[in-house]
Amino acid sequence: MASQRLPSGRSVRIAFALTCSAMVLSSAPLKAQDYWGQSFTAPSGPNLYLQSVSVSDEGLQGNSGNMFTAQIFAFDGGGWLSGSSLFSQDLGPEFAGFTLSPNITLSSGQMYAVLVNQDGGMSISTYGDFYAGGSAVRCNAAKACVHLFDADDDVIGFSLGFGSITTTPEPGSMALLGLGLAFMVPVLRRRRR
Repeated sequence: MASQRLPSGRSVRIAFALTCSAMVLSSAPLKAQDYWGQSFTAPSGPNLYLQSVSVSDEGLQGNSGNMFTAQIFAFDGGGWLSGSSLFSQDLGPEFAGFTLSPNITLSSGQMYAVLVNQDGGMSISTYGDFYAGGSAVRCNAAKACVHLFDADDDVIGFSLGFGSITTTPEPGSMALLGLGLAFMVPVLRRRRR
């Protein structure tokens, strides 16, 4: 706890308030520890969204007294995360692999990173270039990232599921189309006579 003297001569004890308020300002800020995970490039295609993210129990696992959180960030590919997290999900105090259903819209060709906070009780396994367009990464609280081992190594069991958003006409639009066609029938009959 720290105390601070106010202009009026009264003192106030400040404990933990500054750290908490900084965390509330952004939707899901990085915590003080490192994050481990996998970067990836969104495939090309219009109206693309990320349906699922899976990592096998061989790839990532954790056991700690603290909460593990999986987050997805935009990644510039040059070693920096962009902005605040696009998706966040608690994994609990221990996990062995995980599956997320973020259902978030992605930009075609943009790099992203799926990260889990590393709290001393987590292990990550990588091997070979399983997932093209990404690699295992470690990021710090300043949002700077480096390849975890080799630039081609990927987290074991890392997989993504993508979908595309299709537009469906509203029922009202379909009703108007039906009414328009219904009024066209008498006009076409008159022309035939």
